[in-house]
Amino acid sequence: MTEPEGNSSSSELFKAIFDAIPTPVLEVDERLIIKIANREAHERWASIQEGASPFYPVILSLKEKPHDCVIEKTFRHKKSFYFNKQIQTGEIFHLKTSHFELKNHKGVLVHLFDISKQEKIQEELQKSETKYRVLFKNMLEGMFQTRPDGKIIAANPALVSMLGYDSEEEFCSSVNVQDLYVDPKLRKILILMLEKEGEVRNFEFELRCKNGGKIAVMENVRVILDKQGNVSHYEGLLTDITDLKHAEEERQKLQSQVQNAQKSKSLEILAGGIAHDFNNLLMGILGNASLALKNLSADYPIYQYIKKIEKSSQDAAELTNQMLAYSGKGKFVIQKIKLSNLIKEMSQLLKATISKKISLNFWFEKNLPFIEADVSQIRQVILNLILNASEAIGGKSGEVLVKTSTIKADKNFFSDTYMERSLPEGNYLSLEISDNGPGMNDTIKNQIFDPFFTTKFKGRGLGLAAVLGIVRGHKGTIKVWSKTGKGTTIKVFFPVIKDVSEMNSQKTSDKEKNSILGKTILVVDDEPVVLEVASSMLESAGHTVLKASDGQKCVELFTQHKGDIGLVLLDNTMPNMNGEEAFRELRKIDPDVKVILSSGYNEQEATSHFVGEGLAGFIQKPYSLEQLINQINEVLDTPPKVNRT
Repeated sequence: MTEPEGNSSSSELFKAIFDAIPTPVLEVDERLIIKIANREAHERWASIQEGASPFYPVILSLKEKPHDCVIEKTFRHKKSFYFNKQIQTGEIFHLKTSHFELKNHKGVLVHLFDISKQEKIQEELQKSETKYRVLFKNMLEGMFQTRPDGKIIAANPALVSMLGYDSEEEFCSSVNVQDLYVDPKLRKILILMLEKEGEVRNFEFELRCKNGGKIAVMENVRVILDKQGNVSHYEGLLTDITDLKHAEEERQKLQSQVQNAQKSKSLEILAGGIAHDFNNLLMGILGNASLALKNLSADYPIYQYIKKIEKSSQDAAELTNQMLAYSGKGKFVIQKIKLSNLIKEMSQLLKATISKKISLNFWFEKNLPFIEADVSQIRQVILNLILNASEAIGGKSGEVLVKTSTIKADKNFFSDTYMERSLPEGNYLSLEISDNGPGMNDTIKNQIFDPFFTTKFKGRGLGLAAVLGIVRGHKGTIKVWSKTGKGTTIKVFFPVIKDVSEMNSQKTSDKEKNSILGKTILVVDDEPVVLEVASSMLESAGHTVLKASDGQKCVELFTQHKGDIGLVLLDNTMPNMNGEEAFRELRKIDPDVKVILSSGYNEQEATSHFVGEGLAGFIQKPYSLEQLINQINEVLDTPPKVNRT
């Protein structure tokens, strides 16, 4: 640029200002000759000769003038132009030209900005944006951007698919975020958290899909601010955790079942052990009462008192039988039965037992298969369940429905029952008791089979716990459906048997036989009270008694009196040598020995290890004098059961 005319101080000031500009500045004439260049231009291009150097070879590193020379355009149009050009050094210059005219000449002022770094930054930004777009579209998790008003700005294919929409356009144009929340309050909570923290991690909630279904998601979201510091939009990541939620629910369900099974097993062992020990104690009370009654006439003053003691002992024994039923070790007399027929036989009793305000209805499936069961125990199950349904309705009017049917159970059927899940697949008979009472919440529902649990002021003892034990003993299972205000349905399932032929009911006689006198009987029991009372009973019936307090002494006495002993009354649970071990030793000494096994457990449980061994009989404690003598006479009057295989 031509220096201004005037004094030298002005020229020096102009030169100083011109050279102080930190970027290259040139004045170029119409011939594209550089007329003047500032210090920065000289330092960058040392070959510049003012008034001689053409612009394009020096600055643009070109041999020929470019067709779109920006300087010519500036002269021609007399206005500013912008132009970017990469030179040989790799630098990219941004050229800004300005046309000017002075007194005797005109020129173009060329201002050059090195924008190499800016271009690289821009290039990196474009690459970064491209990567972000690729990531956005290919992420397996759902990604989104939304405005504060809920308008969806962008959504990746994963999110669109997750919620069941066909395209991003459809999703963004037809949906507001607020409409997606199953619980709208959660979005308000999320926004408040974002305003406070700026980001929220691992926020769980449910979203509504296009088809009306729901999915559980976990969201990580943050606030994006504009230059003024205001909220521009939210962006975040959504992970579908529906399957994880279901898996966790299943895990908790299984854990609860394991805990219930462990609790149930512990209670079974406790109940069975208490019942066994209690039966031994009752043996002393009931046995001595029986002996006292035998030696007293009915008109004796204390006869009625002792009779009441005997009755109370028998009632207590019934309670222990309920405890054994809960433990799955109740006294069973197994036979083939038709459940519908049994319920029909009980119908009048059942109707008389429940409130008159309650309608008891029945529905029986035709041609039901047989089940193998103990009739008295199944009666207890039916009665307890119907009484429970009636009491749930209370003093109000209501309905109890009793249904029987058959179902085919697969391996998944037992996942929500009150029994172990290892029951076999196959056909089961269903006994269903439904009521339209107030129903139960989950807390009560999970406790109804606990021993002595009740929601009434006064309970009925073991109740449903005994039902559970009986069903367990019959290799069955139980399911419960109940909801507050919706009533309760309890279904009991028993395995059916393939053989549909009737089996005649086993008949027993309690008639006392004439006593067979003069026999020597070895009584074996580790409980002193049982040993003494059983011995006294037998002696009162005319028998000679030998006593042993454990299995080892039993074998020793039997060896000493081998030819004299006609029968052994053997306890099962003893120290040193138990009943099973003692029995085998006795069989080695005399294969024809007659042994009656005695136990506080039921016959099925107590004799399970003696199958095929030739026991002569079994009697469950506590027993009366009459029951013992009948059992003794029956065995002594029967040839020995010999198994010499």
